Amino acid sequence: MVEVSLGELIARGRAEQGLSRQEVADATNYSAVMIAKIESGERLPDESRLPTIAHVLGLDLADLTHAASRLDRRKSSGPKIVDAMKLAKRNDERARDLRSRAQQVRIDVDITAKKLRELVNAFDANVLLPLSSALSQIDAIPLDAIVHDNVEDHESNPDFAASLRTAQRKTGASVHALLSARVLQGDGAAAQMSGIAAASTGFVIMGLSEVPPTWSTLAEIVTLAAPAIGATAGKNFAAAIAVLPVTFAVNALVSGGRVLSKQEEAQRRLDSAQQELEQAELAVSKFIARASRITEILTVALFAAKTHLKRIESAIPVRGRVAFEALDPAARDSMGRMAELTFASLAVLTLPIGLHVVAGEDSPALADESSDDPTRGQIEPAFELGSKLENDFIDYVIEEVFAQVAR
Repeated sequence: MVEVSLGELIARGRAEQGLSRQEVADATNYSAVMIAKIESGERLPDESRLPTIAHVLGLDLADLTHAASRLDRRKSSGPKIVDAMKLAKRNDERARDLRSRAQQVRIDVDITAKKLRELVNAFDANVLLPLSSALSQIDAIPLDAIVHDNVEDHESNPDFAASLRTAQRKTGASVHALLSARVLQGDGAAAQMSGIAAASTGFVIMGLSEVPPTWSTLAEIVTLAAPAIGATAGKNFAAAIAVLPVTFAVNALVSGGRVLSKQEEAQRRLDSAQQELEQAELAVSKFIARASRITEILTVALFAAKTHLKRIESAIPVRGRVAFEALDPAARDSMGRMAELTFASLAVLTLPIGLHVVAGEDSPALADESSDDPTRGQIEPAFELGSKLENDFIDYVIEEVFAQVAR
């Protein structure tokens, strides 16, 4: 009688249950790659996980245990040195591929971040600074000249439109209060406007998730907002860009040599690294899509601001002050449009659009295969976006603000 192998048992059970390898992997805390290797007979599952595998696939545990013992005996009698050398070669090729993919993703992120950072700084210098300076020279500005909530209704989630309106009203009303008290002036005026917008957006995001807003959680959102608002806010934009929390097992590949157990451990680390890389690729893809849309928003806002700022500044006496009602109608209209453009743009610039990370050394584990520390150069995420609701709201705000600046 021909005995069925462990891999064949598992493959049959999976087919009978109508499960994909990924579904089995999720249920057994393995990767889909590992399930494929178990089915092919290349890998042997941990004995402690056999009961779970049997339960998920509706198999007899005794049959699985018997098949696993046969496979283990066969593997133990084989040429382990040859197996280790073959596995080492595969591990090395796989590690090189993962390193190449990770490095390319980081290059893509850096290019996107650089372009966005340049536009943020241009917005800071050419919109926020001159507008805050001009506003500080105009007296008796009415509230409706600053507060704008030109937000289209959101059919599938009305709360999104209501929340964005709230954020923009809060921003405009707070800026108007500072103008009325003659506090919004000087070199720090633009940073104050940015901070107000960050606070308003932060409260709205927390409110969507029904998290009670506190000053400590608000401070965290403002600190971790990406992108941080240009030079005037004193933030380093590059520090808020999503990079890769991927750990490579390259040291095990070198030190393992012909020891099969060490190469198998390296393989498990590479399985984990591949999963992390795939997740990071998705996160970075989302970041790049959002950042690219924001660069479009800022490009339109910068172009539109030139004409409106020129009208406002030409209506203000040199080294003097002027009452809002004394401005000509064109200048008043331009000031209203500039307020709308500015607060709409600030709404997206204070959104957390990616992962905020704390990076140590410049990822030497990607280049130094002789490292003795497998975590050397690893970067850990310090902040992640919250619920799907928050993420959907962020995407909605980006698209709605694009419509606002383009109108």
